[in-house]
Amino acid sequence: MKPVIVFYRMGGFAGVSERWTVYPDGRVVAADGVEKRAAPEQVAALLAEIDRLGFFGLASNYGLGSPCRDCFSCEISVVGPGGSPKTVVAVQGAGDTPPEFLQVVEAIERLLAGLQNR
Repeated sequence: MKPVIVFYRMGGFAGVSERWTVYPDGRVVAADGVEKRAAPEQVAALLAEIDRLGFFGLASNYGLGSPCRDCFSCEISVVGPGGSPKTVVAVQGAGDTPPEFLQVVEAIERLLAGLQNR
């Protein structure tokens, strides 16, 4: 089964590096191989929210030349309603990062915070 969301966050003061891969059946796999689970309905709702927030209309990158050393950079890849993937890379503290991107990050973080161990 192919993933529908890949969320990669790096940076910050502590030099964090996280990668989460979300599958339509609710399986969520961290970069270290740890698997957690969400309900498939939660994944579907997240995909609908990401679409509603306009993710597929965003540019491919924002703030990559930002001088913010302690900011997080996020790379988000999402399979769209037509089956084509879209990837957006942005620095969370950059002035040109649109609020829609930050709302997508928050929506993904909400899903990740509520995961159950498998």
